[in-house]
Amino acid sequence: MKVFFGILLSFVLLWTACSKAPEYPLEPQIQFKSMTKYTMLQSLGNIFRDSLALTIAFTDGDGDIGSPLEKRPPDAFVIDVTTGDTAEFFTMPYVAPKGAAKGINGEMKFVINTSCCDVPDAIKCIEKSVLYPSDTLNYKIVIVDRAKNKSNELKLPPIVLICNQ
Repeated sequence: MKVFFGILLSFVLLWTACSKAPEYPLEPQIQFKSMTKYTMLQSLGNIFRDSLALTIAFTDGDGDIGSPLEKRPPDAFVIDVTTGDTAEFFTMPYVAPKGAAKGINGEMKFVINTSCCDVPDAIKCIEKSVLYPSDTLNYKIVIVDRAKNKSNELKLPPIVLICNQ
């Protein structure tokens, strides 16, 4: 009986040691996980009065997200869907692949600062709006790996800016 359990245990250990690592596409893939809130107070002048935290999940088949270099270029971009402008950019941390498989996965948290309301009755980023109590930010996120492969575009839920406070 002990021999049977010894063979069974050996088989289980061998099977788990030889199981394949997950395979991911070479292009990074990102997925929405969470946002801490969906409203923010607008900026006033150069003062960021509010922010939110965003968490995304990522995978990359060749494991080249981030860079081990000390001075790293930005590789995660928050883009304003309305204007096409980059609202914020970040540097992804370097994640070293483990073992023979190069694919990596993980989660990344970003802090997105508030923006200015773009409403007709106020001087942008200086005044609070009287006639327009809110504005809406529509953002998408894209990440780029070291081989310049772009991820899918992840559209975020709308963020409401409070313009009259």
